[in-house]
Amino acid sequence: MPRSPTHPLVVVDLNVLKDERLSEFVAPKGWSLLIPDIAFTEAADQVKAVEAIESIFGFCINQPCPIWLGKDRDLLFHSPDRKVRLLDLVHGHPINRHRGELLRALDSWREKLIAFRGSEEHEKYVQSGQWFVELTAEYREYFNQNHPALRDDLDSPAWVREMVQDPALVAGPVLKFRQEIEAAQLPLKRMQRRRLPLFRKTLERFPDSLPLARWMRIVARYAIMRANLEPGSKTDRRFPNNFDDSFYALAASYTGHLLTNDSGLRDVAAMIAPGIRLWRWIEGRIEQAS
Repeated sequence: MPRSPTHPLVVVDLNVLKDERLSEFVAPKGWSLLIPDIAFTEAADQVKAVEAIESIFGFCINQPCPIWLGKDRDLLFHSPDRKVRLLDLVHGHPINRHRGELLRALDSWREKLIAFRGSEEHEKYVQSGQWFVELTAEYREYFNQNHPALRDDLDSPAWVREMVQDPALVAGPVLKFRQEIEAAQLPLKRMQRRRLPLFRKTLERFPDSLPLARWMRIVARYAIMRANLEPGSKTDRRFPNNFDDSFYALAASYTGHLLTNDSGLRDVAAMIAPGIRLWRWIEGRIEQAS
């Protein structure tokens, strides 16, 4: 996917959209912004869900630059015989093109919030997050039982980068993930089933060309991060929040730009997508992060 340094598509994290000084936000000239689906789900799952959702929509209404709503979990099953393009990352047209449509969408979201908890969509979200928590815990247990001497390497960026970028790291888990989906008889399109042999072949040769494999590499990076945490510590208890962050990192690995105040997310994105440009929103201004 071509990346323009003068007209970038910048993925925006929810922590920026909830900032107290968000009314001062002005996107640089030439920018377009992408808000992944997960931002809305993440906001709807919070205690102050209404305020979080209204913050997102208020941001969209006040920004003159194009704002796109981005796909996340749908992207994981992108066809293996096509490169990921800009249009594969987004829904329809910029969501702030028509103010009236945006206000109607906000009213619709207020109604959805009432029924969100306990809904099938919310249950899938919870189950996916639990899978992320269990998998990352398994990594820690594996290191503790089989390679306790390697724990010192978990602090070495060079070792972690080599580990995460190893194609063999993701091939097995990705195929297992696909098999679990088929075993559960989840709705895969017939075309997706027919292309499974091509999926396996691509996974073996060029895993990063598959969004699902790229996302699994992101999950592996988070798993290695968690392997270095003390079980039950404050940071460990908050680790499930990184499930949402994995989708911001996935989208940004394609657009080449990420705006977030989460230093951990920036570190993951930089390791998964070398060359990515990272930004943060600090004290009412946008600045490039190291």
